[in-house]
Amino acid sequence: AGLHASRLVRQAHFVARSVMTIASACEDDASPDVLGGGITIVAHSVGGIVARAVPLLYPETRRYVKTIITLATPHAAFPYAFDSTVQQFYSYIQKKEAETMAAAEDHENKSEGDGAELIVSISAGLRDELIPPHSCNLGRINNNGVSGLAADLMSPCTAEGSGGRVDVSLGMDHKAISWCHNVLSAVRRIIYANVAAAAASDSPNDVLGRVRRMPQDMQLNTDTGYDKAVKNEEALMVHSYG
Repeated sequence: AGLHASRLVRQAHFVARSVMTIASACEDDASPDVLGGGITIVAHSVGGIVARAVPLLYPETRRYVKTIITLATPHAAFPYAFDSTVQQFYSYIQKKEAETMAAAEDHENKSEGDGAELIVSISAGLRDELIPPHSCNLGRINNNGVSGLAADLMSPCTAEGSGGRVDVSLGMDHKAISWCHNVLSAVRRIIYANVAAAAASDSPNDVLGRVRRMPQDMQLNTDTGYDKAVKNEEALMVHSYG
C-alpha cells in the first residue's frame, strides 16, 4: 500500500476525515474536557509516514492531533526504491515539518492548539525483516520526536504453557509488532502518560514537558541514545548467533 505516493495521499485524506469526525463527535459531548489530551494516532509501517503527513496536508487537524505513535515506520527513508514519487513524498513531509517548526519558533505567543504534535517511533528491532532499526530513528529529522526499540519498552515475556522465557532482546518481525501484547501495553502507557501530561500542563503545546513525563522504565531516546541502543542490540546478536 505504501509503494506509490498517490496511495499515501489518499490514505492521509481518509485519516484526516476520521480525525475531524471524531473531533466533531467529541465536541458535541457533554464533557468540555473530552478532547483535553488531543487525539492520538497509532500507525504501523508506512502508515506512520501517512500519519505525519496528516497535520501538514490538512492543517485543520493540528489542533486535535497531539500524539503520533508509529510501529516499525521507516521515518529516515523508505528502504526500497519502487517509485520515485515516494521519495518526493518523504522530501515534502520533511520540508513542511521544518517550515512548521520554524514558524512555531517565530511565534512565541501562538494560540492554543497550534503547537506541533509529539511523535514516538518504536522499532521492531533486528528481527524486522523489512524495516531496519536505523530507518526508524526520528532524532535526525524531527525535533519533536523520540525513538525506542520495542525490546527496550516491553516487560519480559513468558511463553504460555512452555514454562520457559521467550527471548525478546532482538525484537520481533514486522507484522508481530502490530499485535504483540507487550508492545501494545507499552503503547497504552505512552498514550495515558501523554493525556495526563496534557491535562496537568499549563501549556498543551509543551512537547518537551510531555516527553519528560513518559514512563521512566521505557527507554525512549533522542538521536544519540537510540543509535547506542541499536548498536547494543547488534552486539547482542553477534554474541548470540555469531
